Amino acid sequence: MGIAGSPLTEKYAPKIVEKGGELYITDITHGTKTGFRYFAFSGEETEIVITVRGSAKGTLYVGTDRDTVAPVAVNPSAEWTKVTARIAPERGRKTLLLVYRGKGRLDFRELEFIRRK
Repeated sequence: MGIAGSPLTEKYAPKIVEKGGELYITDITHGTKTGFRYFAFSGEETEIVITVRGSAKGTLYVGTDRDTVAPVAVNPSAEWTKVTARIAPERGRKTLLLVYRGKGRLDFRELEFIRRK
């Protein structure tokens, strides 16, 4: 039994799906928080690239255990789209968090970090 008003009791709850050989998180809506443990940040990461699609229009906030590292604008797209933001995470082993704020639903497929050369 879910808690009233939580994503688990709503029509669209985030879930991991596999379709056509692709694995991704679907049905991300306003307030959904997704966490990944653990990333070893070197302090040389300068950008994050996130691959998304869906009816979402809002902001995907990227952060670590303690700090918001970057806001990433998200706009509606039926095709997988790469969105990027500049980041400057502190060096060390950290949990990476993504929090979506906005309207519509979002699918998330992958992320990558670009390091300075």
